[in-house]
Amino acid sequence: MKRINNILVPIDFSKCSKNALLYSTHLAELFQARLFLMHAYVYPVGSIEMSYTANDEFYQQIAIEAKEEMKVFEHEILSRTGIEYYTIFESGSAVKNIEQTVNNYHIDLVVMGTRGKSIFERFLFGGNAVSLIGKFNVPILVVPEKGSHFSIENLVFAYNFKSFKDLQLLDTLLYFADILNAKIHILHIASEIGESEKVKNLDNGSWISKQLKGVDHAYHFIQDNDIENAIWNHLEKGGGDLLVLKPRKSRKILEKLLSKSISREMVYHPHLPVLILQ
Repeated sequence: MKRINNILVPIDFSKCSKNALLYSTHLAELFQARLFLMHAYVYPVGSIEMSYTANDEFYQQIAIEAKEEMKVFEHEILSRTGIEYYTIFESGSAVKNIEQTVNNYHIDLVVMGTRGKSIFERFLFGGNAVSLIGKFNVPILVVPEKGSHFSIENLVFAYNFKSFKDLQLLDTLLYFADILNAKIHILHIASEIGESEKVKNLDNGSWISKQLKGVDHAYHFIQDNDIENAIWNHLEKGGGDLLVLKPRKSRKILEKLLSKSISREMVYHPHLPVLILQ
């Protein structure tokens, strides 16, 4: 089972990124992991028109102010935790720098904060989630702005028995469940009448049931044409603490998924963190 040793937390000094860092400290303590706090700053449009010397001084001032703000975050959140952490400052696109940091520092998990209702349309730095998801094979944990309360006892994995069979991705889910001492709830939504009964007869999915042997888990089979609504109804009744999703790999399918289907609709929930396996 692969450990999570390095956690990346993109920081823009907003309330939502502070919340993501608070959430990450809990994970770092449980996983005994290191934290990497990364701030990406974009220079204002028009600064290139200044002289070289003025430009250089202007850029340096932006970097100095960013480091000063980071020190405030460090003092407020990390100074008394004993967690090993590092700060990274980069200029340019947040999405590009997140991708580079993941690769350069062997990151195992990215924890991102969100603003408002939509995680994927208003996630940290206002970037495009489609351009970030699929750039690396590291899971992304998206923490809502109001989701600072850390208590994960039930993981709800929206799983399709027909299309998903990836041991590496499942390994991340098993690791979370093991460290958090949480129960895994496998949720299968069938759009066709009778499909759930067929899946049930396959020894609860056959392949996944073997992987979950010895793990506290339960299966939930629901027949509903509205997948998003079915998942939320289950969460409200079952009290899930973390929703786990697995977007498809195809770029075109993923864009459609984020704009119209499960992943986009699910992250509208204002309090529930979402783990994206990839």
